[in-house]
Amino acid sequence: MQRLDRECQEQTERVRDMVREAGRPDLLAEFDQRLRESDLGITGARSTWHSISDAQRRLLILLSNGPASLRRTKAASYDVVSEAGSRATGIRLGTVRNLARRELLEWTGGAFDPEASAAPTERMSFVLKHGRPAPGAHFNGFRP
Repeated sequence: MQRLDRECQEQTERVRDMVREAGRPDLLAEFDQRLRESDLGITGARSTWHSISDAQRRLLILLSNGPASLRRTKAASYDVVSEAGSRATGIRLGTVRNLARRELLEWTGGAFDPEASAAPTERMSFVLKHGRPAPGAHFNGFRP
């Protein structure tokens, strides 16, 4: 593993040297910023945000508006219950399972019925903070 890390660092330095030789400090700054974002997990958060559906995004935004959790009401339907009293109903089991699979929600139903309820995770907060583009902004590679 250390050998791979060393090889990666050497390759990164070679790329930096090539960019310096080309006289492109702006490109070098952008390269360093992207490396930092990758190391901090911001690139992964953006990738996660872009890989989930609109319904899943709306659910994450709804869950981020204060302490809230999901409770199953029927065999394949969930309601959002928050301390502020706001509710959303009719959230499908598939939506919740996909978010749990990405570790954006965690099952909190217990040993006998783990899918009875779900709660937001720290990863969900991180994806909302760093993965969601600002209003009107688009990331590289965005296609409407």
